[in-house]
Amino acid sequence: MSIMKNFCENIANDFIPSIRALITRELVERYGLTQKKAADLLEITQPAVSQYLKEARASKAKNFAKNKELMKMIEELAFRIYNNDIKSSEISKNICKICEKYRNNKDECILSDLS
Repeated sequence: MSIMKNFCENIANDFIPSIRALITRELVERYGLTQKKAADLLEITQPAVSQYLKEARASKAKNFAKNKELMKMIEELAFRIYNNDIKSSEISKNICKICEKYRNNKDECILSDLS
């Protein structure tokens, strides 16, 4: 299997769900949103929010939460979502920007947490 295919599969299976889980946690725990309200803002289902919070999805979120720079980006995005300061179509673009940052930064170790 090629390195890029492995990398892309890891991004799709681990990185993106972990980012979504951390955003969800911010919205529910920091801002006190209900699971339903967080789901509506993220355009996902309430059961998906529940699974993110129970860590049934995104099992590597705890690893990513240790990265201060990553968490700062997630906290800023969650704040914008909470304040309705971002269009729903831009949320995915922002998650992609987070991913791009770590994909392009060879010095970061966070992607090793995907293994």
